[in-house]
Amino acid sequence: MIYDGASFARYMEGGYLLLARQGFLFAARFDIERLEIVGELVPVLENVSGAKNSGVVHFGISTGGILSYVPGTLRSRESKLAWIYEDGSVADLPSPMRGYISPALSPDGKQVVVAIAGEDRFDLWKLSVEDGTPTRLTFEGDSQAPLWHPDQSSIIYSSALDGTNRVRIISADGSSGENDLHFEKSIALLATGISPDGTKLLVTRNDDLAKRDIQIVDLQDPTKVTTFLNTPFDEGEANFSPDGRHVVYTSDDSGQPEVYIRSADGIGGRWQVSSDFGFLPLWPVGSNEIYYLTRDSLQSVQVETEGDGFRFGQRKTWVKLAPTMLDDPDFNIDTKNRRVLMVMPSDVAERLRTNSAIRVVTNWDEYVRQRLVADGSQ
Repeated sequence: MIYDGASFARYMEGGYLLLARQGFLFAARFDIERLEIVGELVPVLENVSGAKNSGVVHFGISTGGILSYVPGTLRSRESKLAWIYEDGSVADLPSPMRGYISPALSPDGKQVVVAIAGEDRFDLWKLSVEDGTPTRLTFEGDSQAPLWHPDQSSIIYSSALDGTNRVRIISADGSSGENDLHFEKSIALLATGISPDGTKLLVTRNDDLAKRDIQIVDLQDPTKVTTFLNTPFDEGEANFSPDGRHVVYTSDDSGQPEVYIRSADGIGGRWQVSSDFGFLPLWPVGSNEIYYLTRDSLQSVQVETEGDGFRFGQRKTWVKLAPTMLDDPDFNIDTKNRRVLMVMPSDVAERLRTNSAIRVVTNWDEYVRQRLVADGSQ
C-alpha cells in the first residue's frame, strides 16, 4: 500500500503504525508479521511541524507510549539568513525569503555566497552583507556548498551536472564561467574546505549512502588526488585549521558522530573535540575556536596547542537549535564581529525569541487505541 504525501512512518508497541501527512499524524493497526496495515488510517493529531521538501516531521514516540512533538505547520524550504550574536540576539540579513542553503562568508566579511533553490535545482548567488544586493553566479547543474578562495578571487563549489558529481570553480564576479576542477561518478562529491594558502582542497567522496571518505585535491594540479581518510566508518565535513597543518572532521567510529583533529598529512593520532555528539565542524582563519553542531545546539570550544597536541578550554553554547533548524543545518562564522551566520526557517527567529517548547503527551498509546476503537478501525 502506498500513501501519497505521507512520510516519517513509525511503529508503536502494541501493533500500531504512525505516519505523517500534511501536518497531521495518522494511526492504524499494523500486522508486524505480515508488514501490512490493517484497516484504515485515522487522524490522531493535527498541527505537527515539519519540512515539505525533505518529509521530515518533528515527532518521536518512546517504548513506554509517550509522544513528543513540535507544534506548528509544514514549511517549504523558504528561510532567512540571519546573524546570531554571543548574547543570543538575532538580526536578519537584508535579503528576501528564499530557499537558502550553504552560506559562505567572504574573507573580508562583506559578501555572502549562498545556494538558492529554484524550481528543480540550486544555483549560487552572491549577496552584499550591507544591503542584500544579489548577483547570480551559476546557471548550470545543481550547485551548492560554495567555498571562497582565500584570496577572494574565486568560488569553489559542488555541482551535479549531466549525471556526474563535480567540483567546479568560478570567478567571484562570475566573469570566468563555470569550469570543472575535479569530477568522478560517485554517489556524492562535496568540497568542504580550502587550505589557508589556497593550494589544497578537502573533498568528501561517497560511494555508499552510509559511508563517506575524505580526499585532498591539489589545486595547483587537480589531477593529483590523495586519500586523507578511508576506513570502514563514515568520515566527512572536513576543514583545515587556520595554519593549514591540521584537519578537523567528523567521524562515527565511536558509534555516533564526533568531531576530531588530525594532522593534515594523515600521520599520527587524533584528538577528540566534541564531548558527546558533534558534527559539521568549522575552524575559521584567525580564530582559536572550533565551532560545531550538537543534537540541539551550536557550540564552540577554545583550542590551544600543547606540545605536539591540543588542549581544549571553555565550551560555549551559541544558540539552542529549534528542531526545524536541523533540516538544513548550515552556518558560517564572522570572527571579526563575533557573530554566526545561519540559515533559519521562516518561523525559527520567532521561536528563538519566544523559546517555544516541545510538547509531551503521556499515555499516547492508550489514546491511539481509543481513537481507533471509536472510528471502528481497532
